[in-house]
Amino acid sequence: MRTVGYIGAGKTHAFVVPIDGQQRLSSIQALTEVALPIQEPASPQTLLTPEPYAPRRLRSRANDRQNISQFAQVDDLPLEGNESEVTLVNPTQELYEADRKEARLVKAFADYLTSNGHQSGRQRILPPGESRPLFTDLHAKGLGLLIEAKGSVTRENIRMAIGQLADYGRFVGHTIRAILLPFEPREDLLTLAKTQDCAVIWPEGKGFVSTNPKALP
Repeated sequence: MRTVGYIGAGKTHAFVVPIDGQQRLSSIQALTEVALPIQEPASPQTLLTPEPYAPRRLRSRANDRQNISQFAQVDDLPLEGNESEVTLVNPTQELYEADRKEARLVKAFADYLTSNGHQSGRQRILPPGESRPLFTDLHAKGLGLLIEAKGSVTRENIRMAIGQLADYGRFVGHTIRAILLPFEPREDLLTLAKTQDCAVIWPEGKGFVSTNPKALP
């Protein structure tokens, strides 16, 4: 004859009850005198609450990431400077020509800002632990505008500009990030920039237009 074991649980006791054949348990509390004490299970709140030191440790790591930008060396430069990441890292002819196109585009936009009463410059950034500096393309403090220029409108350039602005933006104060292009990109690239909180600026007529009017004077 097969024996089946049943387990019932009270507040502080557990019961194992074998039943043979047609036997049935009429009252589980009748067996309390043979019950074995067990440890009270932890409450859900106890299980979900981290150890006391954990929040402090997590906050410390977050503060470390936030404060690392304070140790970068950031120098203001005139726009006329010839230094760039391209000339320092990989000065091939193709990249050099692209850099010249970007420089002409930046100068045209800087002249447009100046004609509307806004001065602009750029920064050389040396993050902690790096041996090569980073260079912003244009920073107009009065507009809170941080610019990355690209000499051609390709998906690769848009993606690169988004990443560069995210990197520079950790070290340079700004309220608007914008990608400066030689002409209006196709709709999907405009959407890509918008989803990453980047405006897009391009020349039109004798001035410039932008997907974010606040990026222009």
